[in-house]
Amino acid sequence: MKIISLLNLTRPINVLIAWITTFVVMWILKNQNPFLEFWQTLPVPLICAGGNVLNDFFDLEIDKINKPNRSLPSGKIPPNLALSFAILLLLSGISIASQFSTQLFIISIFAASLISIYDWRLKRLPLVGNFVVSLVSGMTFLYAGAIVTNVREALVPAFLGFFFHLAREILKDIEDVKGDKKDGAKTFPIQYGILNSKILITLLILILITLTIVVFFTENYSYFYLVTVFFTVDLGLVFVLLSAWKNHSPENLNKLNKLLKIGMLFGLLSLALK
Repeated sequence: MKIISLLNLTRPINVLIAWITTFVVMWILKNQNPFLEFWQTLPVPLICAGGNVLNDFFDLEIDKINKPNRSLPSGKIPPNLALSFAILLLLSGISIASQFSTQLFIISIFAASLISIYDWRLKRLPLVGNFVVSLVSGMTFLYAGAIVTNVREALVPAFLGFFFHLAREILKDIEDVKGDKKDGAKTFPIQYGILNSKILITLLILILITLTIVVFFTENYSYFYLVTVFFTVDLGLVFVLLSAWKNHSPENLNKLNKLLKIGMLFGLLSLALK
């Protein structure tokens, strides 16, 4: 039972999405079986999982209010065990990456360091923390590009991924306002209000939708990409935006965040059809 609770700390669905992203981007960039480089991809889920566990360790007091059923606030896992598990995952990811190339090692240690500093301190600062975690998410694409020695073409999906995650991070901050206030966090919604947060999310999503169309022309993507990204991603983003404006209750925002996770997968499908 404790093993299951420990694994739940890693947020396996998020980890799986990051891992799938790596394989899809590799296939897009190299157009061959990405599983040939399976071992080189392992740092992605390990560092992602380690960052998630570390996040829950530092968010223990907040989660007692916002998410009391999670493994740590519910008492299923002691904090010291969670911290040790997080460090093990992060160091394992860096160690594996170091066995393959200097580029992979640098990206992995940079990502692990950034996400650790984010979990420890930066996430409680308005926009800075959101920017960092979105940057780390975008680095998944760059890591995949480095595996197949094609970082240049990974820049476009990394840029799109950055804006997608940044909008989602602000949405999550609105959802967590109650617990963040009690913990003394200075997130964007707390510092500048829910209304300004919704305006920021609107701008980010409009920029993202515009970019998904612009890259069709600048990168010579196929019409399959354009149709798929418009109907499965862009319209989904519009729905999330309208719903968030209408109802910003934690329950509704939680559902919208889950929809955005599905949107990430459709975004990958769109890129696969480029």
